[in-house]
Amino acid sequence: MDQLTTLRVFVTVGKLQSFTRAADVLGMPRSALSRAIVELEERLRVRLLHRTTRRVELTDAAREYFSACSRILEQIEVAHRDIMQDSLVATGTLRLVVDPVVVSSTLPRLIAGYHERAPHVRVDFTVSDRSTNFLDGRYDIGILQPELVGDVSAISRPLASAGLALVATPAYLRRRGVPRSPRDLASHTLLKAIESETRGPAKLHMREGTNTIEVPFDPSITGNGLVIRASALSGLGIALLPESAVAAELADGSLIRVLDQYPLEEASVDLALFYLHRSHLAARSRIFVDFCVEFFRREARVDAWSGSPVGTAPVVIDEEHPIPVAGRAVGHDSASCLTTCENA
Repeated sequence: MDQLTTLRVFVTVGKLQSFTRAADVLGMPRSALSRAIVELEERLRVRLLHRTTRRVELTDAAREYFSACSRILEQIEVAHRDIMQDSLVATGTLRLVVDPVVVSSTLPRLIAGYHERAPHVRVDFTVSDRSTNFLDGRYDIGILQPELVGDVSAISRPLASAGLALVATPAYLRRRGVPRSPRDLASHTLLKAIESETRGPAKLHMREGTNTIEVPFDPSITGNGLVIRASALSGLGIALLPESAVAAELADGSLIRVLDQYPLEEASVDLALFYLHRSHLAARSRIFVDFCVEFFRREARVDAWSGSPVGTAPVVIDEEHPIPVAGRAVGHDSASCLTTCENA
């Protein structure tokens, strides 16, 4: 019999003052209880119980030991209740690490929706574009690019994929001119949001008709996606960003697609949900995992990145040049805005 069970036997017998009643409460044979007490007394070298034909009583030496064992068992019971409660009721702190891609418009709506389902949970989130390892215990859940997760044991659930786009403000394009061809990028200030591990010059591959052309893309400013997005919105240059990071700005016209007639063939930015354990998740983590998957893959035809309905209705930049949009967040492109930019 293990030590914890032995202590439970001793406390129950001492409390009920009967081996028979203790055996009924614990669901154990009376002989097993008697043997456990004898072994405990031998180990402690102290007589713990006075046994008579009518009842069992604690010895004077055993009373303090009985009180200490009772407190220990109560504390263990409280700990058991607390951890079981944690698995059933969403409380405590959820430690979340997220990629900058989801911060601008997606994260606030995601957190708001989660808070409705788990109002008593405190969310502590970190924005990171660096390699993340969940084994160090800093985070419970991550929404990250898969290539930046160093822990191969983490469970991964794909969430979304976003293409890349060249974007700039109307003010920048008025000041520096609208690029007419990919080669014109060489005369512009270029900004690029990249992971910290992959800084450096790059080349873009763009489709020109049926051909693919390789275009040098040597950014003047690189760094965290939030910084590059802010730099682009400040009119510093033409930025290469995930469409998801600027969906709202493309929709309201504060940013414009550049060279949209030359589609980029660069890899998309993938996001996945990461956590360590599939079973025995705390309620706060389990609710977040379920809601996050629902949020990104809901059946309603809504763009999860921007919150805007997805459809085919044209967006009117001016009355003569509507832009048909299908299957992505609504946005403006520089070619259709040329008249607006030049005449503003």
